[in-house]
Formats: sequence, structure tokens, C-alpha cells
Amino acid sequence: MRRPVSRLIDVLTRMDEKRAPRPGLGGLPHLGESAEPRQWRILGTLVIVVGMGALALTLWLRPPPVVRPAVKPPRALAVSTPVSIPATSITSSRERAATLIQSGLAAARQGEIDAAAAAFREASAHDPGSAEAWTNLGWC
Repeated sequence: MRRPVSRLIDVLTRMDEKRAPRPGLGGLPHLGESAEPRQWRILGTLVIVVGMGALALTLWLRPPPVVRPAVKPPRALAVSTPVSIPATSITSSRERAATLIQSGLAAARQGEIDAAAAAFREASAHDPGSAEAWTNLGWC
């Protein structure tokens, strides 16, 4: 006695025997297959190769990166010999500011930052256009 499932299989297989086999793996058609698949593959490969060549050329021809030098401290804080000017010879505010800047630098070298900042503040008050006084005050 045969089971009903096996009869169904027999009927279905006999139906397939009458048909011509379909192209593809296991009778399944290839998805998206067109009449000229090779042309699209060639065109796609060409687009990829040209794009990669353009990218390589761009990277090869780009300008080199800019290397910036390290920041150096201002010349005003560099070690220099203090200028000693007697108080009687100071005639203008710029000379007084220069004297105060030198005394501020000497104080800064000795580690007295508050005294140096006070000297630079006073120098900037005597000569407001002195970039050296303002720069040294900023560093203090």
C-alpha cells in the first residue's frame, strides 16, 4: 500500500518530465541575467579602474604637508645681561620703561614672578606702546 504523499510526488515528477529543463542551477533561473552580461562587467571594471587611477594620481600629486617650527619664547624672556641705568639719567618715559623691563627680566630669572609682573605693569604704564612690556607681562 502506497501512501498519498508518495502519489503526489509521482504526479509532480511526471509533470516535470514532460517539460524541457530550465537554465540555471537546479532549474532556478539566474536572477538579473540579461542578454549581454559581459558588456556590463567590462564597463563596471573600467569605471572602477579609472576611479582608482584618478585617486592614486590625486594622492601622488598633492602638495607636501606644511611643517611649522616649534614656538620659541619671545626674545624678551631670553637670558640677557641687565642694563643698569642710574635713576638720575632717566629723562623720558621710554627710558624708564626700558629700565623697568630689564629689572622685570632680572626678577623673572630669579624666580620672583610677582615682582617681575609688577615691573612689567609699571613699564607698560610708562610706555603703553611697548610690545616687549606687554609680552613679558603676558608671560608672567
